[in-house]
Amino acid sequence: MISLRLAAGGYQALHGIEPDFTMMGKIIGGGFPIGAVGGRRELMQLAHPTSGRVLASGTFSGNPLAMIAGGVGLRDLTQEKINQIGRWAEQIERGLKAKAASLGLPLWTRRTGSLVAWYFYDPGPGCVYGHSRPDRETVRRHHLAMLVNGLFPTPRATLATSTAMSDALIEEIIGRLCQSLDDLMADLVGVM
Repeated sequence: MISLRLAAGGYQALHGIEPDFTMMGKIIGGGFPIGAVGGRRELMQLAHPTSGRVLASGTFSGNPLAMIAGGVGLRDLTQEKINQIGRWAEQIERGLKAKAASLGLPLWTRRTGSLVAWYFYDPGPGCVYGHSRPDRETVRRHHLAMLVNGLFPTPRATLATSTAMSDALIEEIIGRLCQSLDDLMADLVGVM
């Protein structure tokens, strides 16, 4: 759902994938609650109102405000801007890695375009994020450290950059992330 931000045609265009279905979330509504499903004609015909095969309806179906905001948002989400938010994510990734290395804190990252995830262990190639990760307690402590330092990320050690950001804001985020790693390290040392 969040991969439309990776290229003008989303992850599928980036990697030449021709899916049976494409699903998009709030990015197509400019952040408003909306979703969309598209696919091959023969599959989409199953959900046509006259087919009687699959009921497809929704509270926000065709919401005019979401559609107008989404149209403006998608028009402005150019490949140039997609590249910029990817560069900002790369800067954040480098900052995280450098700070962790300076502290002797194991930190491994995965980044695709503007999406960054980090781990406090080496999950190895082809890892898939799950709830069974062995660093859950460290991730929890780091999340609290980020909150204390004025960052409000998801509690699962991931972030995404956006076109609403700026170079100055990215530098501020990196600074706050570095301080949160300092605080995490102090917390971990206090626990040992």
